[in-house]
Amino acid sequence: MPRLHGRPGYLRLDLSSLGCGTCDVSPNAFFISLGGAAAVGGIFGAATVALLSRRSTRLLTDKLKSLTVEASNVRTRSMRDVAEAKKYGINKVMAGLLPTVDNLDRALLEAGSRETSADPRFAQIEQGLALTRSGLCKFLQNHGVTPTGEVVGDRFDPARQEAMMQQAPHDDATLLPVHDTIGSVLRPGWFLHDRILRPAQVGVVKGRPKCDSADT
Repeated sequence: MPRLHGRPGYLRLDLSSLGCGTCDVSPNAFFISLGGAAAVGGIFGAATVALLSRRSTRLLTDKLKSLTVEASNVRTRSMRDVAEAKKYGINKVMAGLLPTVDNLDRALLEAGSRETSADPRFAQIEQGLALTRSGLCKFLQNHGVTPTGEVVGDRFDPARQEAMMQQAPHDDATLLPVHDTIGSVLRPGWFLHDRILRPAQVGVVKGRPKCDSADT
């Protein structure tokens, strides 16, 4: 380390430990040099602090952007989940009302098959059943529940219908399409908006083998 040796009016710096020998400097020059070194060190220190500050600011900004995007995604997902819950959350309640519609259909079918013209009471009962069914179906429709609308002769779709039995074709088997078709509707199906609430139960007529014809 440099050592100081004095002589009248001067300071002698012993720099032999640094391989530079000795030199005499005035006190003013010495302290001015120390002040300059301190100033230079302060400038470099300030620059370093500024650089670190910019890096920290950039990292914090990137982190804030990432958190903002994540919060927006969470909010979007939450809103979608709430909307879906409102739209489809009533599926169990609506499905529980469908057997009542089935029972009303069977009652109306039975009432229509009897000779009731001689007794007006049966006609009133049938009218009451029809009004009850109409009101229940309107309630279901107001909540997005609608029939799937299968009819005999439609193409069988296992995603929408449940096959309960296989039926023999009503017409010549050679006239059948190659795909399976609905031979009878045992229980109607229902939608809840765009989803299947209850699949229809149907009898299926097997299509003819593809090798019989090139028709599809």
